Amino acid sequence: MSSLNSGSSIYHGVQGFYWRRPDFSLVSTHGTNAANLESAWSQLRHQLSSIQPRQNVALSSEKHIKTTDISLNLASESSTYCVRELHNSARPDSILGLVCTKSAGPTSEESSMDLVSWAELFVLCETRLLPPTSRSSATPDQDDAQLASRIAEIFDQYLRNVVPHDKWNVGRSYFEARVLDFVSRRLPVRFCLPAFPCKSPSAEKTCGTDPDRAEYLALKTLDEFARRVGDVYSPGAIVLIVSDGHVFSDLLEVKDDQVDIYGESLKQMYYRMKSSNQCNGNIQFTSLTEIFFGNDEVTGLFQEKWVEKDELTHPIDSERSENAELCRKLMMALGQNDKTILRSLISSQDASTLGLYRGLSRFMLDDLAQSRAFAGLSMSKRKKISSSVASEMIVRNCAYSNLVELLFPSHVRLSIHAHDNSGPKFAIRLLKAIAVEDLETRNAQKSLDNYHTPTPWHNCLAYVEGESTPYLIKARAAHDAMAKGYLQGAWTESDNGGCFALKPVRPQPLAIQIPQSPVAAMAAQDEVVVSAIEKPQLLLVQEYPMLQRMLPLVYLPMRWAVEYVAWVGGSWRFWASA
Repeated sequence: MSSLNSGSSIYHGVQGFYWRRPDFSLVSTHGTNAANLESAWSQLRHQLSSIQPRQNVALSSEKHIKTTDISLNLASESSTYCVRELHNSARPDSILGLVCTKSAGPTSEESSMDLVSWAELFVLCETRLLPPTSRSSATPDQDDAQLASRIAEIFDQYLRNVVPHDKWNVGRSYFEARVLDFVSRRLPVRFCLPAFPCKSPSAEKTCGTDPDRAEYLALKTLDEFARRVGDVYSPGAIVLIVSDGHVFSDLLEVKDDQVDIYGESLKQMYYRMKSSNQCNGNIQFTSLTEIFFGNDEVTGLFQEKWVEKDELTHPIDSERSENAELCRKLMMALGQNDKTILRSLISSQDASTLGLYRGLSRFMLDDLAQSRAFAGLSMSKRKKISSSVASEMIVRNCAYSNLVELLFPSHVRLSIHAHDNSGPKFAIRLLKAIAVEDLETRNAQKSLDNYHTPTPWHNCLAYVEGESTPYLIKARAAHDAMAKGYLQGAWTESDNGGCFALKPVRPQPLAIQIPQSPVAAMAAQDEVVVSAIEKPQLLLVQEYPMLQRMLPLVYLPMRWAVEYVAWVGGSWRFWASA
């Protein structure tokens, strides 16, 4: 059966990248078909050196792109490929090439060929593929390998999320190899994290649309990880946050403008942290709109008419900006998988795909519970919409992941999804907080959902007086605890973002008299042992051999706590509070 990530987009036609010298000697190959490109290099080299390029696009910054159509035998299959090469006067000794499957011929829509050409040019210009090393030896030495191993250890101990059936023992070698690419070049190790989209639209989960204390702590976590890398490796590390807000905002009933506000507020929060020395400046930011339209050289070649007939799936109504919608269309053109394959995998009960689909459907049913799209609808109709949203989210997430792979191929890829850490993506925990569903029973740690590791944009932070570690909660958990009288407090704002500041409510103690034990005479200093069960109070006698005595074992209703015990008037009396 076909893989979920199958299709005919630009991504699926990319065979790989390569670096070569001006004399056509190969330096390295990268990408899904890198090994076959290396094996076929003699064919590729001969044709590149003998065939006149069919196109030469000059860019404004002393860069130009040459396009050549060639025939190659890759993986025992001969076909025609389009090879585009980026020549940069700032790096004359290194030429970057991109090899893509060439369309069989003109399509009914001639403009689609223009879009393909622009998209391939865009990928070639915007990819952050590491350049060839300038060191005298291209082979990393033992010290480099040890450094990569130490950085992997820091990641393992400080940032990695552990899941059932974790495969870090397999993925660690991949992780170290990625890190080694940077260490061998004496460059900062670059990590890429698609995350921080926008606050959940559900008031049951969050307390507003702006970044709050949860985002603040998440940024601190990422920055601290990078600092720890810098402690053992002087060039340090950089974490690039690639906001995926515009990828999904229209599926969440979140305005595109609100995504922009959230993203800018997040940056400003981090810049304040940096200016007040609360962080080390190891985080950078980008977004879907910046990715596509951050480079005027490439943007100037794009024509909107190429995608004006393309339509995205919108299961619910939302306020969409033209710019964000255009970026979503481009993202899908570059990386979309085949939707029919997704439907086929779900219909055939493919375990992995079906689990993802059902889990995300349940998640969206909760996230959209208070949305306008659900207003007045029956539960069956809500579930149907949630399932449609889940399907589209899977398709878009795949497209975005493919786009990130093309543009950040050298970065170590981090994720807030619960991957098994076998690579190429590694799951992280953003928050050093205890995730609980209920503040009343907060001593029991529990993950809040199965789709993500707990994230700041789906939750809030609560600080309880007298307890050192904050709790990561849905907003409703704090409201419920205060309404039931277990906790009191409020949502409070500060320079580091808002959070719940709570403290336990201590009711008046209840005086309960227990008759004197007929089994053993006890002095006032003797201990009363208490165990919580859901039954009326009952006096029992239990022997403690190590104490060589008999003590009363008192059962109380759950959540009661003994506050004071005394021998009063010929009987034991203790005070307990719920």
